[in-house]
Amino acid sequence: SRRITVLGDVMLDRFMIGRVSRMSPEAPVPVVVFDHEEFRLGGAANVAHNLRALGGAVDLIGVVGNVPTGAMFQWRRWCLTPDYILSGEPGARAAYASADFPVLGLTFEDDELLLEDGALMLHAAYPKECVEYRLIVPAQFGLKRVGHFGFFKSQSDATLWPLVTKWIEEKVTCLGA
Repeated sequence: SRRITVLGDVMLDRFMIGRVSRMSPEAPVPVVVFDHEEFRLGGAANVAHNLRALGGAVDLIGVVGNVPTGAMFQWRRWCLTPDYILSGEPGARAAYASADFPVLGLTFEDDELLLEDGALMLHAAYPKECVEYRLIVPAQFGLKRVGHFGFFKSQSDATLWPLVTKWIEEKVTCLGA
């Protein structure tokens, strides 16, 4: 009759399955012939799953939230490459480079998921004449915090969204549309 709350990192573990064919002559490590990979719940997700399998009523609180499986695999693929989506997504680098439209890139100083260096790397993939980059400091707009998702919350309606609408209006005027 009691509920158990599990709080922690929600993970998806990747297992690469294969057979050892020999030992490497360069280092004392086995050389594995890859067969397939498996994905299993890890971290707090694994704990919650096991408690539920034992009949427990479980609530899971984690950083990830309720994200569709396909999106999780996509984010995972992007995060395993040094330049994120640019090499983690087939065709992304070419798509960025072929942009022939204006781009406004906003990065938030307190974004815990996409740091400024990462945002600059992504914006640099666009042709130089297309992208306008701005670093947003929440305090300059009277906000305590914006973070990764705050731009899409009501707190930003009157403070940050006017930046975007003004930019769009300027671009429409410049392009003569």
